[in-house]
Amino acid sequence: MQNQTLKSVVSNLVVEVRKTEGNRTLPGIVSKLTDRSIDKVDLSMFSIEIRHEMLNEMGIQYLRKGMLAEAQKAFVLAEARDGLESVGEEYLRLGLYNKAVEVFKLAGDEVKLRAIGKKALDEGRFYDALEVFKVLNDKESLIELGKKSIEAGKFSLAFEVFSVNSEKELLQNLARKCMEVQEYHVAKEIFKLLSDTNDLNRLGEIFLKNGQIRMAYEMFSTAGNEPMVNFIKGNRLN
Repeated sequence: MQNQTLKSVVSNLVVEVRKTEGNRTLPGIVSKLTDRSIDKVDLSMFSIEIRHEMLNEMGIQYLRKGMLAEAQKAFVLAEARDGLESVGEEYLRLGLYNKAVEVFKLAGDEVKLRAIGKKALDEGRFYDALEVFKVLNDKESLIELGKKSIEAGKFSLAFEVFSVNSEKELLQNLARKCMEVQEYHVAKEIFKLLSDTNDLNRLGEIFLKNGQIRMAYEMFSTAGNEPMVNFIKGNRLN
């Protein structure tokens, strides 16, 4: 029933919209549409030009009402980059960085994305920075983020960062650091990624000595060390 009523309202607006084509004054018209989700509004009866103008105005009004998700949809449909950037700025103001990144990505605003990433890095919000630098495929900033993650003792994050572009040398250095500080679980993932059989075996021996049989078995299996795999199996250690 509500959908039928809305269709009737929209259909009746066609005449009103056509009357506005000379002066393009649409705010009063679209205000009748923005009390509900844009997904429930059908504008297919309008020309592309008028449809985009209405969608842009709807985006503006959704934004004023704080309906940011609806504003984002409207501006995307209207292909309105400026509107999307306004939504992104509002998400930033609210501290919703992931949503802001998503919107600025849609707007194609690499300058704004880079600024968000740098600010996040400077403020120690490493995961927010990672999301931005991945979107930008900013290799230099990713390396900087990885190094700062190591300094902060965030070894799992550093592994995730260096894995983005498969930075082999940096991953090897990280693995050595992890072995030094006994972050064996991170080292394990690095050795598996790099298919480093020597270090997989070395780590397997450490796990075996520490009584972590399942972990040792995993390392030896991944390294293809059949004698040690058979030793664990034969003695029912696993």
